[in-house]
Amino acid sequence: RGTEMRCSNLYLCHFCSSTPLCSLFSFSFVFSFSDGPELRCPSTYTADEFTPYTLNCIAEGFPKPDTVWYKDNEEVDLPEKLTRRDAGQYVITASNNHSNVSVTVEIFVQCKSFIHTSSMTDCICCMAVFLKCASRGYPRLNYTWHYYQTANVMEENEDGVSLLKIHHANADNMGSYTCDAWNSKGNVSKTVRVTVIEDYLPLIAGFVAVTVIAISIIFLFIYSIYYKNTKMRQYSFENPKFNTHNGNVAHSNGDLQFPMTKLSKQHICA
Repeated sequence: RGTEMRCSNLYLCHFCSSTPLCSLFSFSFVFSFSDGPELRCPSTYTADEFTPYTLNCIAEGFPKPDTVWYKDNEEVDLPEKLTRRDAGQYVITASNNHSNVSVTVEIFVQCKSFIHTSSMTDCICCMAVFLKCASRGYPRLNYTWHYYQTANVMEENEDGVSLLKIHHANADNMGSYTCDAWNSKGNVSKTVRVTVIEDYLPLIAGFVAVTVIAISIIFLFIYSIYYKNTKMRQYSFENPKFNTHNGNVAHSNGDLQFPMTKLSKQHICA
């Protein structure tokens, strides 16, 4: 007949015969063995931000295994209260001198949203304007815009971001645009002021063009006067001096009297 007792992977076995001489013939054996670690953790865990939590991961084995937490391949220690920065995927490893085992846990931290956007936006008239409302929070956020409704404004939500598109912005689109982001943990809002600036570029371009044309006209007028006074020769026919030249009218010495040759009566009558 035998009995056994297990305590911390130690087994005590006691044997004896069924005869009255049992007390004279009894044997006791103690066995000790090593057992690989076992690790039990939930695959996902959700906690509220800045709130105490209970994430139970049970490691069993003999000798007692050591447990280490890793995030992004770096060893970490979880704080007593989780924040949104603690959300993510963790790898927990349990090991002893026999073997090791690892499991993965995805931690979600429920928190209020926080909107990232500017408070002022200036845009040029007749151009497209994009207002972006992005935030961080869990569970996934919902968005609502509040503004003066016009036909050229459209809303688009994609991948946790809300876009407000203003096509051909005009004076009717000036004003405040408020984005509300909310989930089960609360809500937050941000207001953007949009100012539409008149586009003076076409007027400036027209003014420059007119100025260039006016300068060109003035330059041509001045140059024509200069050309007449310096390039064109002036000749006088008063008191001509006759000579025996060949009668050519060209002369290269400036404003001199026109050279002429006197003709005889015989040549005139002919």
